Amino acid sequence: MKTEFWIFDTNTLLSALLNEDSTPGTALKKARESGTLLVSAETASEYFNVFSRSKFERYVSLETRLAFIENIISNALAVEPKEGVDACRTRKTINFSNSR
Repeated sequence: MKTEFWIFDTNTLLSALLNEDSTPGTALKKARESGTLLVSAETASEYFNVFSRSKFERYVSLETRLAFIENIISNALAVEPKEGVDACRTRKTINFSNSR
């Protein structure tokens, strides 16, 4: 059973999509192999909002961007955060409830 849980921010996922051999691309691949991605409704909404922006069309088609995000979300464990985190880039333990 996979016991590690991972949360990816939108910019990291976008970088992973644009270059799967980049550090974010490698991190996403390893996270998917070693654990479970977590996503909240709020995070999923942000993913779709950012990935739908027309400024990314010159790099990757909208269809490809949306398919990528749909794959991330459909293979992630849906959670609802019970408390917020004010610090970025700091490992913190967050309590989640499983919404599946």
